[in-house]
Amino acid sequence: MEKTTITNTNVANKSERVYSLDALRGIMMLLGLVIHCGITYGSGNYGTAWSLKDPKNNSMLFDIIVSFIHSFRMPVFFVTSGYFAALLFYKKGPQPMIANRVKRILFPLIVSVLIVWPMILMAFVFSKAAFADAPDPFHIAWS
Repeated sequence: MEKTTITNTNVANKSERVYSLDALRGIMMLLGLVIHCGITYGSGNYGTAWSLKDPKNNSMLFDIIVSFIHSFRMPVFFVTSGYFAALLFYKKGPQPMIANRVKRILFPLIVSVLIVWPMILMAFVFSKAAFADAPDPFHIAWS
């Protein structure tokens, strides 16, 4: 009997990157900019979740855009995150996966909380002062 081997050229290599999912994740991140700008100029009240509002220029159109994008953006993040986490788990195993996640997620989170968070607070104070027509919003934000 003859031994046959089955080869499929359509099967992706294990280490081959899925560029379409990287592009999808990048597009969803850019839509986050649209959401956060839209919330600032929307007419809805987001309470303490997003306290920055332009009192002069707001429109319900921004609320519709924010609601539409938000309806699919976070689920797409969860699906792609689950896909890449499962890929990493099956490729390297549980302990290397956890070490990878700590190195690539936990450490940058800690650094950003210590460095970026004060700048974010300053930007919020500056923007609120600028929207309130304060004479020197940068000085208010710096102090």
